[in-house]
Amino acid sequence: MSSTNTLIMLLSQMVMSAPLLLVYLVGMIMAGRWWRRAPRPAMLAMTGLALLLVATLVGSATQAILIGNPGPGGMASVATRMQVFGFAFMLVRAAGMALVVLAVFAGRSTASGFDVRPATNEPPLANLAPQR
Repeated sequence: MSSTNTLIMLLSQMVMSAPLLLVYLVGMIMAGRWWRRAPRPAMLAMTGLALLLVATLVGSATQAILIGNPGPGGMASVATRMQVFGFAFMLVRAAGMALVVLAVFAGRSTASGFDVRPATNEPPLANLAPQR
């Protein structure tokens, strides 16, 4: 396969990944804007989203290069290499997603949230009925 075909394949993969890449970039911008208010969650989110972005870009490039240049052994060796690289990029994506999930809960105290009142014996809508 020629380098032109490899480039076309890579560009088509980037177009297909564009919505996801846009979400990663917007998330990184938002994390940067929140950095002063919540530095630890912002840092975790920024790092996790950067890992996801890099894994998507490099994974697509690797796949296009492997398919475009099968080398000795033909497509059978490409399949094996794609499995190995796919697993490696999946581990990077898992680490990135773990950091994003950690960012959601980082820096929260156990008392944060909303108040929960104790249960009463009144029916739920008892106070809404007109008084006679």
